[in-house]
Amino acid sequence: MMTPRIDTHVHCRDWNQSYKATIAEVTKLARSKGIVAFIDMPNTDPPIISTAEVDRRIDSAYSQGCLDGYYFNVGLTKNPEQIKEAAKIATINPRVVGLKYFTTGKKEDVLAITSEDDQFKVYEGLARCGYHGVVTVHCEKESLFNKGAFNPKEPWTWNDERPPEVEEPSVKDQIKFGLENNFCGHIHIPHISSAMTINTLWKYSKMPRLEVSGEFTPHHLLHSTEDMKVERGLDLKTNPSIRKMEVVEQLWEELKNFGSVENRHDSLLFTIGSDHAPHKLQEKRNPPYASGYKSLMIYSDLLNEMRNRGFREEEIDNLTYWNAKKIFPKIKE
Repeated sequence: MMTPRIDTHVHCRDWNQSYKATIAEVTKLARSKGIVAFIDMPNTDPPIISTAEVDRRIDSAYSQGCLDGYYFNVGLTKNPEQIKEAAKIATINPRVVGLKYFTTGKKEDVLAITSEDDQFKVYEGLARCGYHGVVTVHCEKESLFNKGAFNPKEPWTWNDERPPEVEEPSVKDQIKFGLENNFCGHIHIPHISSAMTINTLWKYSKMPRLEVSGEFTPHHLLHSTEDMKVERGLDLKTNPSIRKMEVVEQLWEELKNFGSVENRHDSLLFTIGSDHAPHKLQEKRNPPYASGYKSLMIYSDLLNEMRNRGFREEEIDNLTYWNAKKIFPKIKE
């Protein structure tokens, strides 16, 4: 019997963005890939940041007949009271597997906490209220962006504006802020696009109180900037950006190392998360050139490529199922 899969990162949209995708549509696509459970992200419209939105989200999944295998994160903002409420929700609600925030974003995005002082206060607040669960953090350090380097007529230049070097320093910030506040929880880094990030996670993976883990995506492993040098290259615009081929190969090398049965590193776990992020094509190909890729479409291609590169089925099963259950123990499927 084939091992089921768990996707640790999807964006179902719904609500004011139902025209992009719905929970039912994403669930149907996920099931076709053998995925029995997934974790939805809270940067919806409106965002999932309070008990009201959490209840509404569960109702939405239930009304679409998709509650089985449906889990999600609650978003974090700069508001200390909201942080406290979100931590309580994530602790007691069986469908909420953790918290999520972004270190980059537009000013109007309440889940974008770009100031390092405010990021520090997030962990301060979580530690103060005794939260011991998972915090998933989109890590890109805005102060290191090469703003203005992106030319939509040359889509691959998105990698020049937001290069690999912006990721690892932000990851290091999160661990530093967590340690300085005695945060005794778990920091999970999604959509890793740089081998430097993996090295940093390994460095801090044996800490006695703070746990760390990471996630790889299909599009960062199967695509490179060369694939953006075509007429429809904007379709591959994502955050973090698609990387040059040499960076992609470094990711494969690290994934093989940490996914290997022989080199098993139980102190540092990784998952495969699609980061499935649907947009309409007109939103991708016209200003402001939305970032996001329907990466569930290539989920099976990633598994096949892993087999072609010599991954054993046991290793694939760990990355696509068992590790997710260890990191997010609320997932019961």
